Amino acid sequence: MNINALVRPEVRDLVPYKAEEQQCPIKMDANENPYPLPKPVRERIAAALSAIPLNHYPDPSAAKLKALIAQRIGVDTGQVALGNGSDELIQMILMAFGGSDVCAVYPVPTFSMYGIIAKSMGMPVCEVPLDDKFDIVPDQFPTKGVLLLSWPNNPTGNCFSQERMEELIAKFEGIVVVDEAYYDFSRKTFLPKLAEMENLIILRTLSKIGLAGLRVGMLVANPSVVREIEKVRLPYNINSYSQVAASEVLSDPGVIDAQINLIVEERENLYYRLRGLRSGITTYPSDANFVLIRVKDAAKVHQGLITDEGILVRNLSRPGPLENCLRITVGMQDDNHGFLVAISRLTRML
Repeated sequence: MNINALVRPEVRDLVPYKAEEQQCPIKMDANENPYPLPKPVRERIAAALSAIPLNHYPDPSAAKLKALIAQRIGVDTGQVALGNGSDELIQMILMAFGGSDVCAVYPVPTFSMYGIIAKSMGMPVCEVPLDDKFDIVPDQFPTKGVLLLSWPNNPTGNCFSQERMEELIAKFEGIVVVDEAYYDFSRKTFLPKLAEMENLIILRTLSKIGLAGLRVGMLVANPSVVREIEKVRLPYNINSYSQVAASEVLSDPGVIDAQINLIVEERENLYYRLRGLRSGITTYPSDANFVLIRVKDAAKVHQGLITDEGILVRNLSRPGPLENCLRITVGMQDDNHGFLVAISRLTRML
């Protein structure tokens, strides 16, 4: 039997998202928080997890966790839906508001899962190129469909111009998704716009701030939108471990917030020191927890970092606006320093 012939054409032509599996002592590739939780917090989580009755299903509404998240964001619980990472929430949005006659609209380059999820569901996509400063050009976007905007944008790291965002969103007639996965590092948000825009959805996540292993994504929208999203949410999509562990951390968020401040401080240091190397490196401004750079030969530098230094960064190089680009997650101070020494040496050799 030819299994390939049984696969939907939209899925057959897809290239799956590939997370880096290379093992290196220093990981600066996945936009994770490099700081572990302190031992007292880990012990508190372990005690809470040990009490979970695994023979029972999780709380189907994740009520405690949802209340803590709503409090942290400053909204009502009826405005919040949770997903197994933001990826699942993107899928839920497109299930509820998409379709074969609805276009998924997004700029490129951006988070690749927008296109992968939309195409897998049989939706047409409209990919609009960013300008040479990695900003959006509102007049180039259609005005209907489901609009997906990463803000700050991954992998470029910048927040699109707020004026251009507002211009684009004001004329868009469909659902507008502002993916604020990196909000904690930019502190820029469209959340106040919810009061005046019923079609606006904000996405956030716990993954970037230190809880990537729990896979908890957050959707914030008007209650009318959340009610539609809940219709397509799979039951028990937030497991018991994730609910309990995340609730323990968010009950006392000071540790996480202190780590976020350290990451922002190190990002600025990393950015300015990269700019000062002057060894064939172009460094782009970042509002996220990573920095995008362009070098003369990304493949050679990427491999040199792995084999010579045990440092893993993300190689984004492909023909087009990301040619010879590398994305560097902000690490701890010693890791950032080691990376800077290594990248300086490797780029001087090109």
